Amino acid sequence: MLRLGCAWYCAMLLWMSGTQHVANKYVFFGTILDYQLIPTSLASITAAVLPWLHLMLAAVLIAPGIRSKTPFTAAAMLGAVFLTVQSTVLLRGIPVDCGCFGAMAEQPVGIASLALASSLAGVGVLGAVLTVPSLQDPSLDDALSHVDGVSEMIDADLEAVSVQATTASCRSTSPGISIIMPVYNELTTIDEVVTRVRQVADDCGWDWELLIVDDGSSDGTAERIKQLADLPGVRVLMHPANRGKGAAIRTALEVADRELTVIQDADLEYDPQQIDALIRAMDSRQVDVVYGSRVLGAKTGIATSRRNIYSAGVSVLNLAVRLLYGWRVTDEATCYKLFRTADLRRMQLTCEGFEFCPEVTAKAARLGLSIVEIPISYYPRSTDEGKKIRFKDAVCAIQTLWKFRRWQPLQPPTKV
Repeated sequence: MLRLGCAWYCAMLLWMSGTQHVANKYVFFGTILDYQLIPTSLASITAAVLPWLHLMLAAVLIAPGIRSKTPFTAAAMLGAVFLTVQSTVLLRGIPVDCGCFGAMAEQPVGIASLALASSLAGVGVLGAVLTVPSLQDPSLDDALSHVDGVSEMIDADLEAVSVQATTASCRSTSPGISIIMPVYNELTTIDEVVTRVRQVADDCGWDWELLIVDDGSSDGTAERIKQLADLPGVRVLMHPANRGKGAAIRTALEVADRELTVIQDADLEYDPQQIDALIRAMDSRQVDVVYGSRVLGAKTGIATSRRNIYSAGVSVLNLAVRLLYGWRVTDEATCYKLFRTADLRRMQLTCEGFEFCPEVTAKAARLGLSIVEIPISYYPRSTDEGKKIRFKDAVCAIQTLWKFRRWQPLQPPTKV
């Protein structure tokens, strides 16, 4: 019980700070500059990232099933940092408003703000001490994976779904499907992925189209894609300058004319043969949306288990989706998302970059669409091999999920 109280106390302070600073980011930026401790460029990054870190950490602290010292340790470290910077400006005699806790944003650094920072550090340490993991306790990654949606129902059904996703034959009949492939500087993989997509589409007998959108490539990919335009079933669209993955998808969506739409990356991390499993899952479960989950794939042995910064980021996004929208998902950031084309158009997408994934997830939840996940294989590549997603994209994803939490579709104008 005492440990739970520590978790809620730390979460309350962090949530109070994060929400106020998200709503008043320019004021927070000015406050950071007033401390005269870091350069303007670093202050800008801190003002953009720190509030969202507070909100994510607050959510993790009070999430059920978390039995790790890590979130308490992180809270204690933040409290220690706040205490240090406030003590520094007091010793230097600089009058500055407290920027650490939202409710005190317009009060000067003093005894009250120092007490709050000290309490966050102290309670964080106490919570970490009270969290005594046993050999059976899950790690933070495992706990987050559980919180994010690996429910008992999914676990019970996982083996059957895995067999369906990996061994069943192609669907004999299917509605038309538009396969959207955004491409940016993928000269080494574009031929192979297009060949694989066309092969599985023909083998399965789909009514299909492959919409390739070159997003301003500068490595020769654009020239190669133009040569693919004469292939049966392939349509090529070009962006004269790089705009982002979301913009490329929206460009293709404007001309897509099949009933279903799925996204296929051009980097060979995802195997196109699994698209048929997504289609069959939509049929058999009678749902509106199907996600291919790399997390479930790892649990069933068809994908490599990942324990790195990318998997940690996915866990945080899953948790945010659960808290903001009530959806239990295990892999919010997966490329393989199958929608009905009409539903995607109802979402009135605005994404430009990698925020496509959180935007469609948020809006699908707000539209009340039903979702199921199936396990998929995954072959990750490194940054050196061309992986383009970065930490700033994770921050942008959290911001996008927050932005659309009250979204409602615009109603078309009434015909007179």
